[in-house]
Amino acid sequence: MDAQARHAAIVDVLRREARGGLVPLVRLVEAALYAPGLGYYVSERPRVGKATGTDFTTAAALGPMFGELLAAAARTLVGDLSSHTLVEVGAEPGQAHFASVAPLFAGTRVFRVGEKPALPAHAVLVANELLDAQPFHRFVFQGGAWRELGVRVDGAELTVEALPDFSSASAASFAASLPLASEGWLLDAPLAAEILLERLLGGGWSGAVILLDYGKTLAQCLDGRSPAELAAASRLSVAELLVRFVKRGSGDPLSVEQAQSLLQISVKDSDPKRAGRVFTSGVVEAALSSYPGMFPTAPPGDATPFGAYWPTTVAASTVTDALTLHHDPHRGHPSTHLSHSMHPVAEAVSDDAASLGRRS
Repeated sequence: MDAQARHAAIVDVLRREARGGLVPLVRLVEAALYAPGLGYYVSERPRVGKATGTDFTTAAALGPMFGELLAAAARTLVGDLSSHTLVEVGAEPGQAHFASVAPLFAGTRVFRVGEKPALPAHAVLVANELLDAQPFHRFVFQGGAWRELGVRVDGAELTVEALPDFSSASAASFAASLPLASEGWLLDAPLAAEILLERLLGGGWSGAVILLDYGKTLAQCLDGRSPAELAAASRLSVAELLVRFVKRGSGDPLSVEQAQSLLQISVKDSDPKRAGRVFTSGVVEAALSSYPGMFPTAPPGDATPFGAYWPTTVAASTVTDALTLHHDPHRGHPSTHLSHSMHPVAEAVSDDAASLGRRS
């Protein structure tokens, strides 16, 4: 099924569920990710890796080191791995990052994104970027209060507008706990991730939990400063810092490529170390740990030189004047302070044209 047909099928599902032509935005996200036979994470195709047709890559797809690091971390938490089952939740198909360390555990179990895992009595639960793959609610501060956003699905195009009421008691409770914000401020809250965690951590099992994910604190989400203002207030000791967001793609993207935009961060400094790997490595680490779906366009690297130009003056005595006339290389200017060295001019210049230049 191509992207357009999948999009139409998901919209049909939502139209059957809509009330007054509206569905909560969280329901649209849920359907787009997990609708049976249609959702992104339930489709049987490779999504992770660097091969043609994949959408993104993670540390788990880069080789066995990921599994070895997690096994070492698990050993520090539970001690004897042979008495615990390694349980991975949210695994992508075809991944083999735990193959080399599987013999260290009592056994291994793997559950795909969207499946309901059953944990043994003693387990090491591992999930890589699982929480950010959960549906999220979107809230807007409007008219002095927080409201939940929905999607109108009864028109020719999908449009976003506030719901008349909250979609659930948990959404209403969360909105009531939020502080005041600027008019029109948007906030995405992964309330479904909390429900998932409660289910994973229940059941009376013991062991360890290792969740690798990223996100922001509520205070960071409500910080009204722009990327440029945040960068200026950072602890970077560089002479010049520029942050620029380049919006690309369409308002209703049907593919990952159509949904991508660019966040350009540039620094200049007289010390190449400050603008080199110390900076680029920190930017990559911060991006991967705080911006869901963000990835660098290049690996960390050294600083590259740049030219700095400014106007200035020089003493007249250091400059030699010369007058060159076309087809008359031996005729000099009568002025006593001009040089009599003559230079031919390109044939493209007309016979009566002259060029007066300065050389340093």
